[in-house]
Amino acid sequence: MQSLAKASQEVGAVSRLEIVTAELERIRLANGGLLSTEAVVAMAKEPESVLHEHFEWNNVKAGHLYRLWQARRLIQMVTMPGIDSGKEARVYLSLVPDRGADGGYRSINDILGNRDLRAQMLQQAISEFDRWQERHKNLLELVGVFESMEDVKKTARNEKLS
Repeated sequence: MQSLAKASQEVGAVSRLEIVTAELERIRLANGGLLSTEAVVAMAKEPESVLHEHFEWNNVKAGHLYRLWQARRLIQMVTMPGIDSGKEARVYLSLVPDRGADGGYRSINDILGNRDLRAQMLQQAISEFDRWQERHKNLLELVGVFESMEDVKKTARNEKLS
């Protein structure tokens, strides 16, 4: 199984990415304009498909990977009332440095109670927001949200410097 991210780092990856994109677009159009995961997997099952190599076809490995995904979903479902807002918030979070082969999740209380972990969490939130903003930058209704986040970024930079 090869990810597109890894494939895009290889020589000729632009053309491979274009081929995969064209195939996904073909599937979308063949399904009335909606690209479904079921249709993608059905097409990828064919060994000749350009999508085939991007999936794990060994059922033992795929089963284990799926159970890991289920464990992540289970961990993410655990919530408690938020400290400031009272709204439901996740109890366990995965910080970027904790991800990887032996990675895991930390208690939100442990993160918020540790200056370095809290700074990591804030930086991660800013990075996630930047990606979200990139996806939604064409929605003029969100300009105020984007501007407010700039204030948060400035505050975070100033706290880093002090």
